[in-house]
Amino acid sequence: MKRIMAVLLTLTLLLALGAPMAFAAAAEEPDAEDVIGLKEDNVYISEFLGITASFGEDWYLCSDEEALQAMGYVADTLEDEDLADLLRESGAVCDLFAVALDGSNDTINIQLEDLGFLYGMVLSEEAYAKRALPMMEDGLEQMGLEKIRIDQETIDFAGEKHLSITVSGEMSGAVLYERMVLLKTGSYMATVTYASVGSQNADQLPELFRAIDEEAEENR
Repeated sequence: MKRIMAVLLTLTLLLALGAPMAFAAAAEEPDAEDVIGLKEDNVYISEFLGITASFGEDWYLCSDEEALQAMGYVADTLEDEDLADLLRESGAVCDLFAVALDGSNDTINIQLEDLGFLYGMVLSEEAYAKRALPMMEDGLEQMGLEKIRIDQETIDFAGEKHLSITVSGEMSGAVLYERMVLLKTGSYMATVTYASVGSQNADQLPELFRAIDEEAEENR
């Protein structure tokens, strides 16, 4: 039950962040050949984002089909039909969905969204968060999360400064803690999220991902 809660709330956060951009008429789904990362032997590599992460045997990297099914299920559970429709139509793509197999119920997700030409030029990570956070909080409340707290800060992530958002709340006696990092790349916004139930493992997120250039330099 706790793992299901973590999965659903994590995906709700991801999709809720992308939902406001459904109003960007020029936005399109990402071209797989250009922006979708590679997942092989429990290693994730995104040439587009310039980041990579190696996952041990305690993690399962879901297939694209499995991630798509989970995202669709989240939209179906929302009571607000307008919000559910926005989530379905946001055009966001789940580039990575990893589930911990060590009993911790942790999940890691990466969402990619094409903001379109106009929004891609003018929206910074901070402006994107300002538009999205109210809808994200509404989505979490609909999922039954209580005592919600949302904080923002700038952190080092894969060798660069990026906006990070932490979210905590309670549901059915369990505590959910999430850390999200926004990565603006061209006209795309990527949301990297680590969710943990009952602990603050999500604070490990910045340590898991490295810049591809840095990884290559150390392997020489």
